[in-house]
Formats: sequence, structure tokens, C-alpha cells
Amino acid sequence: MGVEKTCKVCKEQFTTTSFKSATTINMCDKCYGSKKRTQAEMNIVASFNNKIVAVETRLSKLEKAIEMIPILIGAEVSNALTNITEIDMLSTINKSIQLEYKKRDKKMKSEHNKRIKEIDNFKEKLQKQIVTLNNKIINIIKEMD
Repeated sequence: MGVEKTCKVCKEQFTTTSFKSATTINMCDKCYGSKKRTQAEMNIVASFNNKIVAVETRLSKLEKAIEMIPILIGAEVSNALTNITEIDMLSTINKSIQLEYKKRDKKMKSEHNKRIKEIDNFKEKLQKQIVTLNNKIINIIKEMD
């Protein structure tokens, strides 16, 4: 058995759960639940807002870091280019030209060998046709005699 009290929020009568709790409870169960739910909602909103602020802060830091990337790349490229001497550059160019020359030379030799084979095949065909024609001519001459 408890004590009957008036809710300080809705002004309705309610009974406390015990005599001991009568000194500390000032709201009915409905108002107390509403107050706790409101506090929980406020805590969730505050937590969510804190997380949004943290994400925005991280995003801001990331944007600053990304803005620096082109500058860093440019500095590294410039540094690398100043370290290359003219001799190194000429040597690199010479090597690339030699590689390209070897590729083209190999391709030209391959094409040349292919053409030679085609010409040899053509010669053989012509030779066979000449022999055949010669044999026919000999046969015709024999028949005429």
C-alpha cells in the first residue's frame, strides 16, 4: 500500500507503490514514463549529433589531406626530374630507340622471309606449269609427225 499523491505534471491523483517511495516520487507512472522516454530520445539525438560532428570533422581532415596530394605529387615529380642528368635521359632515350629498332627489324625480317617463301612457292608453280606445257607441246609435235 502506498500514499495517494497529486502528479506535479498532469495534476491527477495516483498511488505510490510504497510508503518509502512516497517521499521521492512526484509523478504518476504515465508522466514518469513520458519523461524517461523524452530523456532517452534526447540522449539518442545528442549521441547522433555528436557522431555527425565527428564524421564532419574526419571528412574535413580528409578533404585537407586530399587537397595536398597534387602538391605532393608535383613536388616528387619535380624532385625526380631534377635528379635525372642529361646523360641519364639520353641513355634512357637511346635504350628505348634501340628496343624499338630491334622490334621493327625483327618484324621486317619476318615479313621478308614470308615474301621469299611466297616467291619460291610461285616459282615452283610456274616451273610445274612450264614442264606441263612443255610435255603437251612435245606430245602435240609427236602427233603431228
